[in-house]
Amino acid sequence: MLKIAPCLLSPLTPNRYAAQRSQDAASATPALLPDQKPVQLSSAARHLSSGQNTGSDLDAARVQAFREAMIAGRLDIDTRRIADGLLANARELLG
Repeated sequence: MLKIAPCLLSPLTPNRYAAQRSQDAASATPALLPDQKPVQLSSAARHLSSGQNTGSDLDAARVQAFREAMIAGRLDIDTRRIADGLLANARELLG
C-alpha cells in the first residue's frame, strides 16, 4: 500500500495555476525548426481564429422547430440531401 505523507501535499489553488499558465502562454514564442517557415493566415482565417464573429449563423426559430419535431417523433431526415450538401461543400473547399 502506498502512503503519502500529508506534509507533502499542498492544497490546489486553481487561480494560482491558471494565472501561471496564462503568463507562460503569453510569454512563450513559438520556436521554428531550421527547415520550417512561418505560416501566413488570410484575413478570413484571422477573423475566425480571433473569435470575434458577431454574426449569428444560428436560426433560433428553426432550432426550436427541429427540437419540437424530434420530441414529437415527426422529424424526417433526408440523408441524400445531407450527403449532397457535404459533397458540394467539399467541392467548394477543394476547387
